[in-house]
Amino acid sequence: MRSACWKWGVVCWLGWASVASAGEVSPFLTNEALVQQLADDSFSARQQATRELIARGLKTKPALTLGLQHRDPEIRRRSDQILQTILLQDYHARLEAFEADTQGLAEHELAGWPRFRQVIGSTVNDRKLFVSMHRQEPELMMSLERGPEAVAEELEKRCDSLQLLFFAGDDDNPKDLTLGSAAALYFLAADPVVPISESSASHISNMISYRPTVDKAMNRVATKVAMKKLLGAWVGREVDPFVTVQNFSVAMQYDLPEVLGPAVRILQQTGLDAELRQLAIHVVGRYGTLENHRPLLESLLKDETAYMIFDANPKKANELQIRDLALVMLLRMTKQSAKDYGFTGTEEDTQWVYTPGSPRFRPRTKRETAFKKWAEWSAAHPLINTVAHQKP
Repeated sequence: MRSACWKWGVVCWLGWASVASAGEVSPFLTNEALVQQLADDSFSARQQATRELIARGLKTKPALTLGLQHRDPEIRRRSDQILQTILLQDYHARLEAFEADTQGLAEHELAGWPRFRQVIGSTVNDRKLFVSMHRQEPELMMSLERGPEAVAEELEKRCDSLQLLFFAGDDDNPKDLTLGSAAALYFLAADPVVPISESSASHISNMISYRPTVDKAMNRVATKVAMKKLLGAWVGREVDPFVTVQNFSVAMQYDLPEVLGPAVRILQQTGLDAELRQLAIHVVGRYGTLENHRPLLESLLKDETAYMIFDANPKKANELQIRDLALVMLLRMTKQSAKDYGFTGTEEDTQWVYTPGSPRFRPRTKRETAFKKWAEWSAAHPLINTVAHQKP
């Protein structure tokens, strides 16, 4: 809707600018002279100059840019409108040329294309998705030309407007994103140079990720590969820890191993919520490797922080500790039986490695025996040529 209103405003301006008298502007007038004519006493002369400047296109940009600083308010106003019209015409011309150039034989200087081509690809389907991003979110995509801060500002505004859009829907008339909009949001938000706010990050991860459009795109042959790369780049970005938790769920749902990096960073920090950390352990257990991540998991084997407690009676309480989950993931990586170490109910899960709360000790006295057994196994099986676990 935003882009439609935006385009309609330009159409109205073009229609207004085309209204002129029968007289014609001399083709020999310089662009600077035409800008000066924008303040002519004659309305007809002003309109003729406007029409001629638009017709001449981008080559009038330097003169119009100077017109933006002119002391005459009419010249400033018309210069701004004409310049915006010319830039928009050029933008749509380049977009149409890009769309027609299915083989990528020329450079069309579209905002975001170099990074998109590098991160996502340049197949015919990739190019179609990129075009749809520009068609659905022109202001958002064009903000790339103004730098990271401008992108962050546009993302904030767009997320706020989408939230209002979704809340306006109901069960009989649900509101949803277009694929181009979803792809544009992920693409820009994943760029590490864009200073995304916690609010925008949360909206994108929680509100936008769970839309039918995204789910359909992740299951269509034509869009699955590109969308998986876009989502992978997003969930792999370093954001606020509690937004990262939302990204964990998205990553597990769509099988995005790029989330491993943020999970490792969370486990390397101290003082974070135990619930958050246990989810990070699940991610490492699913996407990590014994060679790269055994040291990290072993560093958690002394962490007795409880992340889940069963039974209301403290005397009978059975709690799950961070070290328990770290151990069961190590056993999985080393292909040992959790049952042999005293774990009960280790129910495997299609998304998370184990159903939350399922790997536990009964009776609790088996816990210390299990950690002693692991210490003996670990001593007998040192990890050779280990990769520093500071890296994912």
